[in-house]
Amino acid sequence: MDLVVSGVTTGENLGLVLAAFLALMEHGIVSWNSLNPRFVQRVASFVNKSTVAEAIIVQRALAILESIVLLSDAFGQVVSGQVSLQVLTEHFKSPAAEIQLNSVTLINALLIKATPAKAKEILDIINSRHVQGLILQGIIDRRRTVGAEMAHQLHVLQPPGLLALDCMVYFAENHTESYNKLVFENSCRDDQYVCPFARCSIALTLLLCKMLQVGEPPSETGQDYHPMFFATPNAFEEVFCVCIQSLNKTWREMRAIHEDFDKVMDVCREQIGMSLSHRPRSPAIFGAKLQDYSYHEIIRQIQDSRVSKLPLDGDVEPFCGLRETITPGVVQLIKAHRLSHLVKGGLFQKFNKRRVKDKFWFCRLAPNFKAFHYGDAGEGTTPDIDQLSGKLDLADIKQLVTGKQCPHMKESRSQKDSVTPYAFSLMYYPDHSLDFVAPTKEMYDLWTDGISALLDQEMTSKTTKKEMEMLLSMEMRLALLDTEGLQLPSEPPPLPPEPENYDFAVKL
Repeated sequence: MDLVVSGVTTGENLGLVLAAFLALMEHGIVSWNSLNPRFVQRVASFVNKSTVAEAIIVQRALAILESIVLLSDAFGQVVSGQVSLQVLTEHFKSPAAEIQLNSVTLINALLIKATPAKAKEILDIINSRHVQGLILQGIIDRRRTVGAEMAHQLHVLQPPGLLALDCMVYFAENHTESYNKLVFENSCRDDQYVCPFARCSIALTLLLCKMLQVGEPPSETGQDYHPMFFATPNAFEEVFCVCIQSLNKTWREMRAIHEDFDKVMDVCREQIGMSLSHRPRSPAIFGAKLQDYSYHEIIRQIQDSRVSKLPLDGDVEPFCGLRETITPGVVQLIKAHRLSHLVKGGLFQKFNKRRVKDKFWFCRLAPNFKAFHYGDAGEGTTPDIDQLSGKLDLADIKQLVTGKQCPHMKESRSQKDSVTPYAFSLMYYPDHSLDFVAPTKEMYDLWTDGISALLDQEMTSKTTKKEMEMLLSMEMRLALLDTEGLQLPSEPPPLPPEPENYDFAVKL
């Protein structure tokens, strides 16, 4: 401490001395209450004279002052009186991340130990437009990602909100036009459809406090913070104003009555939660996100979530029966898609014993599904059927062959294996073939599946199997949507025994 107080040690050596002092004190051998008052004042001066002091000295001094505030009852108030909040917040502009972090950490420590009057004084400075701009631009925007510890300190620093009545007054005084519009709109509704402004304001304030954890002690590990609370003064009140207007809109969209109050608040909770997840930079952007999550959009997402959570156990008999019932329709849907793709046609590169570059031909299925039409075509063109000179009737096709079984693959031994998987041929009478090489795996699957469907054969590509599973799952979940929460039996119920006689039958 003498080395620091005397002023003999300066520059990098002073930074090392402060680092060594902090390391020794962390062992807990010496109490923070046993410090020299002149030492505390000297360390505080390093922070207040940031334009002169070197970065390493400021960084270590901030860390020491934080520990003094939190761990020393004797000198905590000395630090509070010696450190200038205006200078401290100017450290937010420092290019050194460690100085920014230690500055925010020291402010949080001062808030924790401050009297109510002192805390209000600190919060007034933190909530000023200038300081919030420093936090937003100097800390949040400057770095691509905010470190875990800085995120935690910003989480602690977020300003608390006010009571519902204060928020209502703020809305009326600062957004008078929107307030008058909301009141006038409700005055024109039937009594049963009126949105109760006071009740909604109270419930909304409680909801915001709960979602933002206002009034709760900061978490030791929490890293959740919202940039919009550092973007404008009175951020909580501004968020309330945005939310109360959204709540009124949701009430109107739901055509809610007083008995639907809890349902409306549930929807609002979802809207606010989804909007907050985007981490909007200002209340205005937050309001725009709320507009994206209308009542109908929330209902759609809730239904999608419910559908995705429905259990589908393929080994249980009811699910097996449902799957068998749905499967033919799904197969027909995929088949129709494949045939429509063949009707649109496709452009293929010519392929023979010597591959001809930049030469293409086009093939398409007739709309009546009875013949393939084909012929030469330029790259990027889509000829009409009348422009295609070749024709292959479906009745003449004997079979579909793929890969190395294709005649043009057998004839060309020098072709690379990478071409072979996309090759397929239509064998037709008497001993001819129409040979294809698809440019992509997707096109290969679509064409071979479509041709297999035309020939009443099974579609076996991986693309079809993937689409089958996806569509079957979706159709089954939709069919089971109304059974959510019900315990479905694993076996069908037994048939009741036959009656002793049928005398109860009506005689006409």
